[in-house]
Amino acid sequence: MKKLFLVSTPLQKTWPDNNEDIIFLGDWCTSYSKKHIWEKFNYKTCHYHWDDRKKLLSDYSYLDKLYEKLLSQLANNLNEIHLVNHNKDYWRIFIGPWLGNFVQVIFDRWQMIDYALKKYDIDECKLLIRPKEYSIPLDMTEFIEFYLSDNWNESIYTKLIIRKASNKLKIKYIKPDIELDNQAEKKLIKSSIKKISLFLINLYNSLSWSDNSSFFISSYLPKSSLFSLQFYLKQWPTFFFKVRPKRINISSKKRNQLKQLIISSDQDNEFEKILKDMISDEIPITYLEGYKALSKFEKKNKWPSTPKNIFTATAQYDDDVFKFWAAQKKQEGSKLIIYQHGGNFGMMPFSFHEEHQIKVADIFLSWGWKNGNPKVTPLCNLNNFGEVSRDHKSNKVLLIQTLMPRYSYHLWSFPISSQTLKHDNCIQLFYHNLRQDIKKEIVFRPYTQDFGWDNILVWKDKFPNIKISNKEKLINLYAKSKISVHTYNATSFLESLSQNTPTLMFWSPIFWELNDEAKKDFNLLKDVGIFHESEESASIFLELIWDNTNEWWDSEETQNARKKFILKYNDIADYEMLKKLLKTG
Repeated sequence: MKKLFLVSTPLQKTWPDNNEDIIFLGDWCTSYSKKHIWEKFNYKTCHYHWDDRKKLLSDYSYLDKLYEKLLSQLANNLNEIHLVNHNKDYWRIFIGPWLGNFVQVIFDRWQMIDYALKKYDIDECKLLIRPKEYSIPLDMTEFIEFYLSDNWNESIYTKLIIRKASNKLKIKYIKPDIELDNQAEKKLIKSSIKKISLFLINLYNSLSWSDNSSFFISSYLPKSSLFSLQFYLKQWPTFFFKVRPKRINISSKKRNQLKQLIISSDQDNEFEKILKDMISDEIPITYLEGYKALSKFEKKNKWPSTPKNIFTATAQYDDDVFKFWAAQKKQEGSKLIIYQHGGNFGMMPFSFHEEHQIKVADIFLSWGWKNGNPKVTPLCNLNNFGEVSRDHKSNKVLLIQTLMPRYSYHLWSFPISSQTLKHDNCIQLFYHNLRQDIKKEIVFRPYTQDFGWDNILVWKDKFPNIKISNKEKLINLYAKSKISVHTYNATSFLESLSQNTPTLMFWSPIFWELNDEAKKDFNLLKDVGIFHESEESASIFLELIWDNTNEWWDSEETQNARKKFILKYNDIADYEMLKKLLKTG
């Protein structure tokens, strides 16, 4: 049997020069627009390990426990390095999102390499020689940019292959192509404008400030509502924005110090030893070399020294300057209030992102649901997705798609990595199976980010006559359509249901698991035909109600189910409740 050549990413410089048989590590290696290249090879593609969703749930439990263990260890290690004495909760706020994502990302990449080496007879590969610091991000924001990219993932796969299989494979080391930045001048201008804008904003924000007040950043609230809310609280309306930390030179001394502190024990398995070895190599600059520089931020940027409440919806995830400041203020007595900013919260059986937010918050404000955790306070959706007038004469069918990144990042009840292709295939089957008179009314709304899937090209090749709309705001399209069809568990169907515009939903429960409580609520929608668990059921139902869509939608049975669901997961905006909460603390 002919031996195989391992390819881990779409970077063609790492592919074989001759006609070797290839084993692609996953579907992320073979972009649709380049199929004229990879189809020429004799190739196989590895089975994705998390296609077994029972394994995913088991791995999630294991990785969550490992994350907690590493967080405790890193809290001690970083306290020693930075000569501070912060508790685990402080470090959870500051480094938790990165550490949780990193643990899950490296496990996924390691598992795929381990699977490929055990399953297939692989004897060689090409690896790119990069500087050791190439894959080290500045902060969480840059880490997010990195884990979506082919170059960073190739770099991580390289490091894992060297650690795991350098004595088993014939490895050819090659230099990467030089990447030139032709946008340097534009970036410099943009950076200068941003600096001037931030200076003026900071000057305005410093005009008046009561330390016994509520601090808002990345709040997910409409600007006008945020302005009036602060007036009600009798504080000067201020508007704070995300600021990136400065880039500091990488210190081999500090990284070697961390490597010695986080050294593996005999109880660690192979993956855990590799992971610990990589943490000191890959930890963002801001958490190690740049930590002390952040302490100067508070005075320079005019943030309050003793806020009563800290209110955010998204800054707790990727804004490291904010997290550094908020972690300290929370230790000093400020309350961290996190407001829900996505439609799937409260519905999933597992989600690192959701669970992290509830853990770090003093109060987590949901859009109406509660789960028994005393930190979760049912509020409402403050963005006013209320009822609108709809066009009863329209025949347009709005078909709404989502895509996930090609590479996994954090674990939750969503399609992960190459499972996106299986999910999208269900949407294509829904469209394909429709009657021709309905099919011609379909307006396809592709996801805003392509993530390298060549999504629009795929749809145009398969369905040349399909109408595509990707410019007008989605929320404005609901009322203009006879019905909107939602294919994923996120914010869009909640908007549509709240607007009281005819709504159809379908997705596979295999990749979009629901927790036990949410299953009961979705069954309400399922009973009246709003929610379906297959593309076939959804297409049959759409054809069934096509001639009397409004009659079905406006029926007492359908409306009762809709109202009950929305009351729990997307309740109507109520600022009075928020005002009372912020005023009383």
